[in-house]
Amino acid sequence: MTEQEQSYMCTTDSNDYKEWAWFQEHLEFIAAYKAGRLPKPKWDFQGGPLPLEYGVAYAEWILNTPEIRDIIYRRFILGHYDNMTEGNLLSDAVTYFSRKIGINTHAGVLLSHCHRPIAKILQGQITGPKAPEYAEVLLRSKYAFVDEP
Repeated sequence: MTEQEQSYMCTTDSNDYKEWAWFQEHLEFIAAYKAGRLPKPKWDFQGGPLPLEYGVAYAEWILNTPEIRDIIYRRFILGHYDNMTEGNLLSDAVTYFSRKIGINTHAGVLLSHCHRPIAKILQGQITGPKAPEYAEVLLRSKYAFVDEP
């Protein structure tokens, strides 16, 4: 285990997810969607990649959301992939964030490409979401992100 891995402290427990503020709002989005009350997405999926700015915004949100940040740490740094609840919560986080910023959730699935680079941020291998290295990693997946609005 590296020094960075030893210095990170998880402060959340995924068993408490029903109490998390973002998850409560996610449930409200689901109810609004089922009732047909969600507004039309600002950016609809047309088979193309997302603007890089969405990947940056998603990483910033995750890094400021301890529950999801801890899941990224446990899964992508410690290798704890067997927790199905946490896998589902990562999917829920992608859906929630997509709806929150007003993009089609089918396009939002591309945000999952940010998870490993975010782990690199947590490990100190990338300085942050606005670092050129972060953009470089995301832009390697030409079908997921492009550096244009």
